[in-house]
Amino acid sequence: MSAGKGDKPRPVNRTNWETNYDRIKENDRIQKLLSIEDKRERMRAILDDTVQYYSEDISRRGYELGDGCFYRLGDKKCAIGRFIPDEKYSIEMEDEGATTIKSRFPDCLPPEIEELPSKFLETLQFFHDNAFNWDEEGLTEQGKEYIESLKKEIDNFKI
Repeated sequence: MSAGKGDKPRPVNRTNWETNYDRIKENDRIQKLLSIEDKRERMRAILDDTVQYYSEDISRRGYELGDGCFYRLGDKKCAIGRFIPDEKYSIEMEDEGATTIKSRFPDCLPPEIEELPSKFLETLQFFHDNAFNWDEEGLTEQGKEYIESLKKEIDNFKI
């Protein structure tokens, strides 16, 4: 139905538009990570992106003080939850580790994430979940040290 001359345009819900725009940007970001062929390089890129993503806006973390981390908490997501498509997410995933969701919820993660060592996914999850790695400004000194040690450990993962 087209608007007549005297009709007022409907107001745009800016919040919904911004939310959709953020989702599109996040999907593009995830797709770039998934397109990296070399698994070790992909893991390093995922670590770097995880740090950047949450440091840009610490409120994105799927974390609630006193309750811990969630794959999904409203629009917030944990480091692993970012890779679970909306249509594959289940509330039953909560309180399960990355290795468990891979076995209990087959195909919930993209193949490019699924094929990475479970140890890497668990370590990424631990990094995100550990409050000592983050403060209101982003990554703490302890978090920076942890990331650097994890990057070195990637070379030892069996792929």
